[in-house]
Amino acid sequence: MVPDKQLSKACQIATDNKLQPISRDQYLPSYASDFAKIGFYFLLNDYNPHNYLSCRLILLPLSWTGLNLNELYPIPKTHSTPQSPYNVLTLSRATACATFVRMAAREHRGSNLRRILILDLAKVLIYGLFDMSYEGNYMEFKANDEPETKAEQLERERAVDEIKRWSWRDDECWIGDVLVAIVAGQAKYEDLPYCALQEIKPKDSNVGRIV
Repeated sequence: MVPDKQLSKACQIATDNKLQPISRDQYLPSYASDFAKIGFYFLLNDYNPHNYLSCRLILLPLSWTGLNLNELYPIPKTHSTPQSPYNVLTLSRATACATFVRMAAREHRGSNLRRILILDLAKVLIYGLFDMSYEGNYMEFKANDEPETKAEQLERERAVDEIKRWSWRDDECWIGDVLVAIVAGQAKYEDLPYCALQEIKPKDSNVGRIV
């Protein structure tokens, strides 16, 4: 993510370092940004973009996420070298979740971009708040009608308590409420707000809404 005013400069730096610009049409989409059709893409190695070993540098405008610079903070350095003198910025789990919800709410229901954003949100919540470790060669999934154990109920309650301690923007407290409902099992990810598509029909017809 690059501040919008610095995006052209970042692209120039990539070009000056001999990185090969590539088009999103050259490979199968996998990241949310691939479906958003924004940003600039560069190949980091000599592999064909279709090769799974190919590595990409993706430069995206910060405004796409709705993040503010004051929501980012530097990752503590374990050591510093002349080649890496600058801080790498990251964001809190609460801010990441709010960002995914905010972005998903801008998309229409059923879009590929919204689906991937919700999957990314679920990963942050599940792997951040629940114990996903397991023994053996694979994880066994319980049947939907199998009741939770006492330990699982306590784990869910702890997850809800943690989300309730998170801070939100003044106009986005509703995000905390909807995440609590999802983690508590009282709502589904698909219940997150979405943008309805407006379909303009001929003058003799009413304006329809596709959801």
